[in-house]
Amino acid sequence: MIKNIELTSETVVESRKRIFWLSYMSQIRNISNSEMNALMHKISSYGGLFLIPASMNRHKMGYEQNEIIITCKYHNQACDDNFRLLKSPHFFNCYTFTGLKTNSYPVGVESGLSLILKENEVSLSRHYITTSNDRSTRGLRLSIHEPYTIPDLFDNAMELLPGHSTRISLLQKNMERINTPKSKCMPDSLIDKNFEGVTNFRSTSYSCLLECKIKYIWDRCGCISVIMPDLNPPESETDNHLLCGFTNRSDPDSYQDMILKTNCELKNFGELNTIKKVGAYPPCVEECPWDCNSIEYSTDISYSRWPVNEEVSHFLDIYVSGKQNQMTADYRNILKHIYNGSFDQHYNRDRTADVNSITEKIWLHHSENITEIGNDLGIKSMKIIPNINPQHINLNSLEQAQIKWVQDSFYRLNIYFKEPVVQVHRQVLDYGPADFGSALGGILGLWAGVSIITVIELLEFVSSMFKRLMENTL
Repeated sequence: MIKNIELTSETVVESRKRIFWLSYMSQIRNISNSEMNALMHKISSYGGLFLIPASMNRHKMGYEQNEIIITCKYHNQACDDNFRLLKSPHFFNCYTFTGLKTNSYPVGVESGLSLILKENEVSLSRHYITTSNDRSTRGLRLSIHEPYTIPDLFDNAMELLPGHSTRISLLQKNMERINTPKSKCMPDSLIDKNFEGVTNFRSTSYSCLLECKIKYIWDRCGCISVIMPDLNPPESETDNHLLCGFTNRSDPDSYQDMILKTNCELKNFGELNTIKKVGAYPPCVEECPWDCNSIEYSTDISYSRWPVNEEVSHFLDIYVSGKQNQMTADYRNILKHIYNGSFDQHYNRDRTADVNSITEKIWLHHSENITEIGNDLGIKSMKIIPNINPQHINLNSLEQAQIKWVQDSFYRLNIYFKEPVVQVHRQVLDYGPADFGSALGGILGLWAGVSIITVIELLEFVSSMFKRLMENTL
């Protein structure tokens, strides 16, 4: 059974991001331009954005499930309800496929997991990031990992291509390692974190590394770094006061402490990520062992253009119109009305507002309460429509606009097992106690003429000598 397929989007819903940090920034007073720029840089970072809303509302910073996952099918059964949310400080909302109970082992593309996915359009400008080998991309990120383990979405993940069908065939490998003084491995222990009804995450070498880094930052900065996924979110914002990026929104001066702590955090993370001589890292970074038992997957990946241009309109009729994601349906309708010349008739300027106009109004409104802002500005009674990508409205026809939209935003993903077998890789000692005993017996027999009969005679002689010695003593 396919378990724990992790889906997330690297591109945050820009409008929601701006709403949160603009509403926070608007209340800061008596701050210099340099301090304002530093604060904006900290808050608009991924870790900073993750901490602005109360933890119970952090899922609002990313995509909802129905905004990413248009449809799900596994073993020819609908599986839209078989996902759990994991909130990540770097990727915001991640959705884990938890599998379906089936009586047979599904093999082949028609029996595996098939998803149609979508990423929301981003029309706001972004700066190219030169300091990272992994940023300045858009698209969905996928991790295939062992059930009930924390996914590594940085180094053990793949990026999907919009406008393509991605086919991934799997071969499961069970890894069994031995625990010796020279080859340590991590036993099957549990991380004491709740996860949407799942009792525990299993401790792994990756979670060991995360916990080690958290402790390293705590010892030097006196705060907790947000690098571990939000497995067991606190009940309120006040429970986050130990986090490095925490700011008390009722106290505008608390941003100064936040900047000091986050600068300390970045400095020490830089030291952790710099190659040093052996022994310079914290012991747990160098000593986090491999897992004693783990599941790995070897993958074969192929891509193809999807859907073909002639099928785009029919595809949208099936998977967009009338679906739960109203914003996606609105986007298609807006394109139709733009190319038909009837946009103003159906989207009256006095009764509609796009996301860009909302964020501009929030920038001028000195409040952090989004509901209050909506009421004061009359946004609550308006119909909120998505921003339209300019590249989709400068084409010759609606057909070309829809093709461009699908190629920019939609994905098909097929994941399946290519054969009903599991490879078992078992680590064994190359030279164990039995090998040592056999070698020792062979050497003694060859060079000293020692045999079992000789050993028995020797034991009998020692026994008789000891018995006679005891008799003489008495």
